[in-house]
Amino acid sequence: MIAKLLFTGCFFLFGYTLTSAQNLLVNDGQILSLPTEATLFLPESLINDGFLINQGSIQLEGDWVNQSSYSGDGSVALVGNGEQLIQHSGQSFGTLKVENSGLKVLENSILINDTLTLSEGVIVSTRTHLLQLGVEAIVENASNLAYVQGPVQFEGTGYQNLPVGTTNAFLPLELLDVQGVDPVILAEVIDNASFLVSGEQLEDKPSSKYWKLELISGNFDGSIAGLPVNFDDGFDDMLGIVVAQSEDLNSEFVNLGQNERRGGTDNGYISSEINVTGPVVALGLTTDYSVENSVEIPSAFAPDASNPIDRQIVYQTTVLNDARTVGWDGVDMNSNQAAPAGVYSYVLRGRYDTNGVVEKTGSITLFR
Repeated sequence: MIAKLLFTGCFFLFGYTLTSAQNLLVNDGQILSLPTEATLFLPESLINDGFLINQGSIQLEGDWVNQSSYSGDGSVALVGNGEQLIQHSGQSFGTLKVENSGLKVLENSILINDTLTLSEGVIVSTRTHLLQLGVEAIVENASNLAYVQGPVQFEGTGYQNLPVGTTNAFLPLELLDVQGVDPVILAEVIDNASFLVSGEQLEDKPSSKYWKLELISGNFDGSIAGLPVNFDDGFDDMLGIVVAQSEDLNSEFVNLGQNERRGGTDNGYISSEINVTGPVVALGLTTDYSVENSVEIPSAFAPDASNPIDRQIVYQTTVLNDARTVGWDGVDMNSNQAAPAGVYSYVLRGRYDTNGVVEKTGSITLFR
């Protein structure tokens, strides 16, 4: 028989750390209350059949079994080095922390109201035992070592950082500004699929993973989305990668463009230019967009100080290396004098060694 630390009455812990070397059992009808400054550390499991009020901090290396009433804005930290079970009777946590390796398996759905902190370890979530993020909830420190294996449900608008992944990888979905009225959305990433990302302005690109956005309630008007790029996506470079969406895997995809790109094909990031509205989101490839975005031109610079307007060519070059290494230094090539501050239009024309043509127009603001 496993020994347990058993509370037979009301227990209130104030202002210090209590360590139990055994399982902690809060029996039926009993109360355990932790105020803000209190910490309870358990090398074994916690079993609550009574009333657990947590305004402080509970750290445990065993399972979390809440079969009765839990309340409070305090934190619960899973610090065990290995698998831990989380049975929380569909109730909410203020803050849940995962601080050590191993799987942390949900045995029923939980709601995070404040913060989900992921340092090390993987939470296993399913559609029947689901991790839910409340309207004010934030996610901290998700990484390849700490994420949610399975779906995540979130509520509300604005920025949403969804630490979703699979048994194989961390594949987060970033929604930069969710628009809508009281949306509740379930997000998950599916891998080991086999489909073609194709459509207007898209190359035929075989793919094995996609992100799914399922509207549970409310209205969802879309969001700019950011997706990770990994070596197994099969892209040669980052230039032509775009975010694409479709109604299902059997329908054509719509090219949502590329707004921001970071990193490389082994560990990169692409965000869409147009809002994602769901329900199927994937990475696609377009040669046209590759050419369009392979040349980046700054929109402003400031070599010094002066004023007004002169509509003539102030700088030109046909030598790519000069443009890349030297560029325009703010001097008017006609007068050899510093050009005045203002907005200068440009035209850029070029041809790649693949024979693709690029032409870009725009303006640069010169500050002095």
